[in-house]
Amino acid sequence: MFSKNKEPKVVHHLFTTEKAKKILEDNDLAQFDRIWALQAPWFEDPNERRDGVSGVVTWQLKLPDNSSQRVFIKRQENHNTRTYRHPFRGEPTFYREFRNLQMLKSMGVPVIEVLYYGEVLEAGKHRAILISKGLDDYVSLEDWFSQPEKTSNQDSVNAVLSALVKAIKPMHNNRIKHGCLYGKHLFVKASQAQQDKPVFDIRLLDLEKAKKTWSKRLAIEKDLSQLLRHMPGLDPSASEKLLAYYFADSDLTSWRQRLNQAILVKQAKQQQKAKEVA
Repeated sequence: MFSKNKEPKVVHHLFTTEKAKKILEDNDLAQFDRIWALQAPWFEDPNERRDGVSGVVTWQLKLPDNSSQRVFIKRQENHNTRTYRHPFRGEPTFYREFRNLQMLKSMGVPVIEVLYYGEVLEAGKHRAILISKGLDDYVSLEDWFSQPEKTSNQDSVNAVLSALVKAIKPMHNNRIKHGCLYGKHLFVKASQAQQDKPVFDIRLLDLEKAKKTWSKRLAIEKDLSQLLRHMPGLDPSASEKLLAYYFADSDLTSWRQRLNQAILVKQAKQQQKAKEVA
């Protein structure tokens, strides 16, 4: 599916740190063509559209201390989106994701750690590669809230919701909306407890749709309403607690009321579904 061609034009060949570059060099994966030719099974079925394809594989990198690090290697060909800078050819969706990840990281938003981004034009084919560290020991927020043994502990639920708010507020404070804020794009891991209270770490991913909005309020409304409507397992009580944490130090009372409507709509749908099942 990923064919080889000669004399590529390098558009981007970016290592995020010297350490990342050294690790990839040690694994013979510091050149675009070497990464492109890597043979590994798909982590999930690739996304194909028109003449383009985009997919991801996992790989174990050997580290200097003889341990290993799982990474995700995303590769795409002619899988572009049009922009005002490139209205005809477009640019790889991975490049948008890479820029957004680096931008949000600089704002203090906990995102996945990127090691490398590369992009070439070769024989009419536009190719891109994005390598990031795997989120070992993390689970999606969607999966976490589907486990009764976890959600039955109210302290843990509160700690997860508090960590989620701390993770996404810096993004909204900079007028950036995630654009796809679903539970499957938020990952959580238990950290070391502090003063016998549970602590959780949150990571955001799939940020190719993140972008600036006209106002902070618009970013908040779009993302939170989306999360509240489409988050399985997040019952009305937990939804209200999430909003209470989010707006604890804010004067956006009217916006909280509007988001509360999303909770009521979701609750009504759940009740209707329960009646249909019964």
